[in-house]
Amino acid sequence: MKYLPQEIVLYYLFPSIRREMTLYLKQKNYNNKEIAKILSITPSAVSQYLKNKRSKFYFEESFKNKIHKKTEQLLKKYDKMSKEEYQNEIVKVLNELVEISKKNNVLCKIHKKIDKVPEKCNLC
Repeated sequence: MKYLPQEIVLYYLFPSIRREMTLYLKQKNYNNKEIAKILSITPSAVSQYLKNKRSKFYFEESFKNKIHKKTEQLLKKYDKMSKEEYQNEIVKVLNELVEISKKNNVLCKIHKKIDKVPEKCNLC
C-alpha cells in the first residue's frame, strides 16, 4: 500500500465531494462566483470542478444524495453565521461526509481503485 486512508481523503475524497457539491449548486442555478463563496473555494477551483479537471472519482447515487443533503444544510446556514463560523461548518460537513463514506465503503472503493489493497484490509 502506498496511500494511507488520510491521504486518500485529502487527495481524492475531498476533491470529489467538492466537485459533487459544485455540480449540485450549478444545477440549482448558482453562478461560479456564488458557488465559490458558498463552498469557500476559489472561482478557478469551481471552474476546474465543472470541467472535470479536478477529482477523478464519481459516486453512486446514494452517496451523491447524501452530499446534496449536506449541501442544502450549508445553504441554510450560509448567511446566518460569521465567515469563521461558516468555514468551521464547512469543515464539519466535510468530516461528516468522510465518516459516511467510510460506513458506506466509498473510501474503500477509492482506495482499491488507486492502490493495491490487501484482501482483508480494514483501514478505511
